[in-house]
Amino acid sequence: MQNALIELVEQKKFDEITISDICRLAGVNRSTFYAHYSNKVELLEEAEQDMISTFGRIQDPVCNINQLPECPGYSDGSLLLDDPVLTAYLSFVKEHQRIFRVYNDKKSLFHNKEHFYLFRNLLFKRAYRRFTELSDTDITYISLYYLAGIEAIVEQWVNTNCNETEEEICRIIKFCILGKH
Repeated sequence: MQNALIELVEQKKFDEITISDICRLAGVNRSTFYAHYSNKVELLEEAEQDMISTFGRIQDPVCNINQLPECPGYSDGSLLLDDPVLTAYLSFVKEHQRIFRVYNDKKSLFHNKEHFYLFRNLLFKRAYRRFTELSDTDITYISLYYLAGIEAIVEQWVNTNCNETEEEICRIIKFCILGKH
């Protein structure tokens, strides 16, 4: 049903998609849909959660964040702005841009906490603990600041059909945060 919803999002606006549309494309009855979801927003939320879980699983193999010194490029203190880590995230967004586009259009339907906690706990917290003596409160505020900027850049990129390469967006993000190319 998630795949059906994502495919339908390519064809029409989220608000125009009906439960019948989803069921027809997924090859299931409405009763099957309602056995799992109350509405299409719940299905969309589950699709988002699955994407977050998928990204969490693929992120560590790109660069084992538990062993930051072994990852290339961390010697300058740029933390998580290493090209392999950031580019892996941008490639993930590009691959799933349809669902990210719906998410951008319907932010009020989501709680966005999951994204924040994933990135703060999986990425920022481990990196900052490794390189600094910041408190959890400091890390939370710093993470919010950086993630808001990164989210705005990625949102614009998705809204323009990911026209720029992942490397170009990576360069822009790094410039905004580090002030250098």
